[in-house]
Amino acid sequence: MPKQYCTCGHWIDARRFCFACLGKDINRCAIEHGFTPPDKGNVLGKLMLVVTEVSEAAEATRIGDWENFAEELADVLIRVLQIGYGLDIDLESAVWQKIKKNELRPYRHSGKTS
Repeated sequence: MPKQYCTCGHWIDARRFCFACLGKDINRCAIEHGFTPPDKGNVLGKLMLVVTEVSEAAEATRIGDWENFAEELADVLIRVLQIGYGLDIDLESAVWQKIKKNELRPYRHSGKTS
């Protein structure tokens, strides 16, 4: 199977895609549809939009609407990628760093049950 590349030139495979390019495309689409891109002055409002999407996902699970649940999770990811791109945060690196950090934690650390 030949290597595939993201529009920015990053190599991608079945496990990995370029967060930066997704964020750029998401922001382009949002601006084209009249929405304000994230900046440090409106980040709390943008985070509340993430909370709204999580709430909609929770409601979808409550009523057993799994198709809508998947769409709402996509909305959560879209909102987070938009914020990351708008604030020039390298989310892809941050995610990999967090995964590595989590791998070093003890089993059910901090007394958590799930």
